[in-house]
Amino acid sequence: MNIDSQIRLLEQDDTQTALHLLVSVFGQKVNQLARGELERMFSREPFRPYFIGAFDDLRLIGVVATVQLLFTTDTFGLCWVCVHPDRQRQGLGTRLVVAAIEFTRLELLRQKPGTLLLNVSDELSGFYRRLGFARGSSMHGDGLVMSMIVNQRSDALDTITWNG
Repeated sequence: MNIDSQIRLLEQDDTQTALHLLVSVFGQKVNQLARGELERMFSREPFRPYFIGAFDDLRLIGVVATVQLLFTTDTFGLCWVCVHPDRQRQGLGTRLVVAAIEFTRLELLRQKPGTLLLNVSDELSGFYRRLGFARGSSMHGDGLVMSMIVNQRSDALDTITWNG
């Protein structure tokens, strides 16, 4: 893998390439949904997805999206995680998911505590567990719900002093 691959938010000019990658990985059945999600990124909707892409030179080789979930406070979902088949098992998926976690933590949550959720197949749960996600107690649809608490204050009481 070219470790110099660039990871950044997708720009509007990247949407057709991203759609092609998503359809090639997930199948034609996602074409309309993926197209709509990519278009929503550039809208003014409050719950729009943010797609992050990995580029090798100018070639898009992986994507992930993060989106605030409806009817929640500070809860985001990670979705559309995919890496071009020629580039899988080289650490790029890890880099993309970590980038999405950091973008959500710093830019969307602005360092406030929040929750990340994702729905994964049982065979991928180990990958996400290694990245810090906890396995949920039940299946949801065709997969497992996993979660991660971010920007969590630890030992908060130890840092409080009272000069009264």
